[in-house]
Amino acid sequence: MKFSITEFFKEGASECPAGQILNPCGKGCQTTCAEVIANQVRPFCPQDCSRPACVCLERNHAMNQNGQCVTYDKC
Repeated sequence: MKFSITEFFKEGASECPAGQILNPCGKGCQTTCAEVIANQVRPFCPQDCSRPACVCLERNHAMNQNGQCVTYDKC
């Protein structure tokens, strides 16, 4: 059986704010502005698929303290 991970993400996209997408493995790999400011962006992260969550859709975007995705330079 084949399925498209892109289609999986598109299905959940409407449940998230603009610029975010539903990740079935939660926010464990989502970079935060606090990490960007502290220069502690992780090159690798653990996958914990216990709870889905909205994450930033674009690369080089971080989640700010208001839960919005912003470019690293806006942190």
